[in-house]
Amino acid sequence: MDRTAANAGKSAHDERLIGTWNGFAVLGVGIALVAVAIWVLVHYTVTSGRPSSVAGLVGAVLIFMALMTLGVLLLAGLYTVQPNEAAILQLFGSYRGTTRMTGLRGTNPFYTRRKISLRARNLNGERLKVNDKRG
Repeated sequence: MDRTAANAGKSAHDERLIGTWNGFAVLGVGIALVAVAIWVLVHYTVTSGRPSSVAGLVGAVLIFMALMTLGVLLLAGLYTVQPNEAAILQLFGSYRGTTRMTGLRGTNPFYTRRKISLRARNLNGERLKVNDKRG
């Protein structure tokens, strides 16, 4: 067998379970961040009728951009896992882990999520007896 030092002790079947976040909590926080970002921008533009406060405008726009970016990144990390399915998570092509928890899940938005079926595929079944009119 030809093994390199990098692959020593690892096989193609090593599985690393990775923790993911509850998707509904991530959804709530993401929507709240987007709503607060919009509120900051609207609140500043409505309450500030003076054109002389450029520093306040720049601050409001920076806060808006930061909150909006964070909220969108959180929402981009949402995905679903169906029953009898698993999700393989990779970061820039490097395997990071597998999750089997079903439902709405949240993870790092930069992970590539590939879903695989865990359903048993058994094509070698016994011969079935079929009852018809002749018995």
